[in-house]
Amino acid sequence: MELTEGILQYRKKDFSGVDFSDLELCGYSFEECRFNGADFSRFSGKRCLFVHCDFSYAHMSGAEFDGCVLTGCLFRGASLFCVGLYECKATGTSFDQANLAGLTIRRGNFSYASFAGCDLRKIDLQGVGLAHADLRRCNLRQAKLCGADLSHAMVQGTDFREADLRDSLLSGADMKSAVLGKTRIDLPQALVIAESMGCLFE
Repeated sequence: MELTEGILQYRKKDFSGVDFSDLELCGYSFEECRFNGADFSRFSGKRCLFVHCDFSYAHMSGAEFDGCVLTGCLFRGASLFCVGLYECKATGTSFDQANLAGLTIRRGNFSYASFAGCDLRKIDLQGVGLAHADLRRCNLRQAKLCGADLSHAMVQGTDFREADLRDSLLSGADMKSAVLGKTRIDLPQALVIAESMGCLFE
């Protein structure tokens, strides 16, 4: 299926394999649509809505999403190489098994999103909302997480070595199960980490 001129809202449509490369869309709405294997290379989306959409195995190299909603979406096996997500809301979205090399996330809300097992080393996630996110076995080595909200995030086996966690919110996150080493923290994070390890302060 192709986009229809003048139509900005689509629901339960199948766009699998469709070529969206170099396309610029603003204000479009897609709900429960399939984009399996679609080509979003160098795509530009501004203030677009994608709700419960399936982007499995889509090719998205160089795409940019600015102020978009991407809630409850699936990016299984998709290539997000050098993709930019700027001020986006992606709550409940799964990025499991996606290629996230060169991914840029600027602010935004990724609460309840899943990055389980993803390689996000050196990524800049300063100020990003990741409350209740699934970060298990995620590689966040040398990542910048200053001011990020990691409260109640799942961090079993998450690699935070050489990451910067200063000013981040860690309440409810089981930091004793994470991998730490030369991790930059300040006093509030130190207290949370110590408490997660069973320490008492008197």
